[in-house]
Order: sequence, then structure tokens, then C-alpha cells
Amino acid sequence: MIEELNIQNETSFFGLENLLEMPIQFTSIWKKILEKTYGNVKGIYFFEKNKKEIFASTLVTSSFFGNKLVAQPFIDFGGFNSECDEAFVKAVLKNLRERSLKNIVIKMNDFVRANKKIFKVLEEEGFAKMEDKNQIVLKIKDELEMWENFKRVTRKGIKKALKNGLQVKEITSLDELKKFYGLYLENQRSFGSPQHSFKFFENWFMEETHFVGFNCYLENKLVGSLLGFYNGPFLYAAFQGLDRNLQKYQGNDLLHWELIKWCSHHGIKYFDFGECETSPSSNHARGILDFKMKWVGEEDFVLQKYVFSSKEERISERKNSLKKFRLVWKCLPMFVTKFVGPKIISQLG
Repeated sequence: MIEELNIQNETSFFGLENLLEMPIQFTSIWKKILEKTYGNVKGIYFFEKNKKEIFASTLVTSSFFGNKLVAQPFIDFGGFNSECDEAFVKAVLKNLRERSLKNIVIKMNDFVRANKKIFKVLEEEGFAKMEDKNQIVLKIKDELEMWENFKRVTRKGIKKALKNGLQVKEITSLDELKKFYGLYLENQRSFGSPQHSFKFFENWFMEETHFVGFNCYLENKLVGSLLGFYNGPFLYAAFQGLDRNLQKYQGNDLLHWELIKWCSHHGIKYFDFGECETSPSSNHARGILDFKMKWVGEEDFVLQKYVFSSKEERISERKNSLKKFRLVWKCLPMFVTKFVGPKIISQLG
């Protein structure tokens, strides 16, 4: 019998969390960060302790975009963990439908083969599948072994950054975090995307055992930043900021290498570079794919990301709407995007 996470049984769920090694979006920490940051979101988690099964999702309420359940919002995947069987998946979906939730989005990937059984059940239950993204995952090994296995272009970029005199500093204070946020804010506006509030990053930063981040400097000038979520053997390189005028110094290469080395020294086994387009639709998307692929070899993972939706939605129409939105967003003054961005992103999920 499935249980929903609430105050009465949270001790039982925490025991299950400690037993399983999972990405952070399946844990109550992710639920806590989101609910502390945004008033319109509520984590909805189901679990079956005896079988180690978990479903992690978030209800996003919006008077403008409409309410929807997302598993998980603001991150590439979530939903059912790899321990779930067919009966658990069907029980969860039945519970969600009894709540009259018409728009349910479940994001998963094929990192674990068992997930394919879950995909089959979702399709049988009427969920439509969209397959337009990949995820790149590096298997963490000894630092020297990884260095020797990197492609020549990867080592060249890191060496160039060091030759340029770049220095990396770990983010261990709110002052350093604010410096990251300044770059991140500028980047999101230039990309045409609304940004998270600083409070989101502050709440995450306060969870010290799940946060790691680095700032990269050329003398006293911030070149770039990279932040990662981690839990158990998994780290997700979640957010970055880059000074586009200083990209020639290869700060992004050095930042990723420093975070990869950090993983090697802290028992992390899998470094998730995040999603990217399978067939890049722009030069920017092609650059993202090429950058991520240059770090991985044949024994690493190029995962297929699946988005299952209970609501019929044409991908082409959605992409066109996003394209128009981005064009408008880029033209707005910074003070407007800074104020409105978090309100929009919290409702988009």
C-alpha cells in the first residue's frame, strides 16, 4: 500500500531516504528547498518503504498558466525511482487522477534499464511520450585516470585556462553566491529565460551537505561560476553563469574540471551535465551539446530523456510559443526581469 509523505510519516520516509542512494530530486531536501522558496508549489511524494519505491513530484499552481503536477520541476528528471514496479506506478497514477489533476508531466530517462517497464505502464495509462532531449553523464574515476582518458581538445581547454592565469574559488559564503547570481541573472536575460530568485539559491546553499559551487576569476574579475546539487553518488551540474565577453579565457572548462575533481575526492560516482537537444536547432544549442560531449567517452552515458504528459500538446506549437516569449524577454529592462522572472518561473515549473 502506498503512503503519501506528510508530517505523520516523515520519519518513516527519512529512513527510506537514508537507505537508498538517489539523486537529490527524489529526496525531501528538494521538496524543502522548493516549498521554502515559492509559495505556489507543494511537493507530493508517495512511497512504499518495504519495497523501496518512491514517486517524487511537485504540484505547481498558477492562475495564468493553469495548475499542473510536475515530476520534477526546475530539474531534468524525477518521478518514479528505479525500484518501482508496475503495481506501484498504477497505484500512484490512480491517486493522482482521483485528485482531478488534468495536467501531469513526468520527466524520466533511461539511466536504469528497469525504467523502461515504467515507461510502458505510463503509455498504457494514456500518457503521451516526447523524446527531444538527451542527458550526458560522466562516470567519475580517479583524477589522473580521467585526465588521461579525456580527449585532446578537453585537456587543451583546461591547460589554456590555467595558462591564462584563471583561479577557482569554492563558494562558501553568501557574498560569493551573490557574485554568481549577478552573472546568472545577466545570462538568463540574454537567453530569453526567466530566472530563479536569489532566495532559491540561498535556501539550497543553506543545505550544506547537498550544495557545491565554484567561482572562477581572472585577477579580480569574475569569469564564470558553476553550481552542483548532489546526493549519494549523484551530482547534477545544475546552474552556471558566464561572462560572455571573457569566454576566450576558457573559464567554463576549468570550472567543470574543478567540479569533476571535487566529485572524485568526495565519493561521487556520476556527474550529470544536464540535458541538451538531440538535434540542435541553433548554434547555441550545438555549442552546448559539443561542450558536454567533449568530456565523455564510450563507457560514459548518453541518456535518452523522456517527457510523459497526460495532456495532449503539440511540440511544435510549444516551441514556437517559447521562441516568441524569449524574443520579448530579451528586450525587457533588467529591473523588470529581475522582479518578474522568479514569479514566472515558479508558475511555469
